Amino acid sequence: GIPLSKILAVGSAHDRPLAIPTIENIPAALTAEIRKMLADKGYDNSHMRAYLKSIGIDPDIPEKEPYITWREKINLMARGRYRLKGQTSNHKRFAVERTNAWIKSFRRLRFRFDYSILSFTAFLNLAFVVICIRKLIP
Repeated sequence: GIPLSKILAVGSAHDRPLAIPTIENIPAALTAEIRKMLADKGYDNSHMRAYLKSIGIDPDIPEKEPYITWREKINLMARGRYRLKGQTSNHKRFAVERTNAWIKSFRRLRFRFDYSILSFTAFLNLAFVVICIRKLIP
C-alpha cells in the first residue's frame, strides 16, 4: 500500500494507457523486487500481460468475462450453469484501493483546488511523503 510511482494526466484520461508509463517510472531497484502485480479487469489485455512478463513480474489480472445480458444470466442460473462471482485471486486488491483512499483523504488533492500542475504535483508528492511516514514509522 505504499505509492511507488505516479504519472499525471487530465481527469478524463483512461487509466490503461497510463499503466505502462507508471510502471516504467518505478525505480529499477524496486522493480527487481516486485514479483506480482495486482490489477483489475480494466487492465486485462495481452499487451499488459506480455509487458509485465518481459520485466519479470507475474501479472495477477482477472480475465474479463464475455458479455451476456441479464436475461441470459437468469436463464443460466435457473439451469445451474451460472454462478455469481466468488472470491478471485485478486482478493488483496484492497491494498491498492486503500492507498487511493489515503491519497483522496487530502482535501486539496480530492477537490483539485490548484489550477497549476506544478502546485498539484507538489501537494501530491507531499501526500506521498506523509503516507510513507505514517506507514513506515510506527
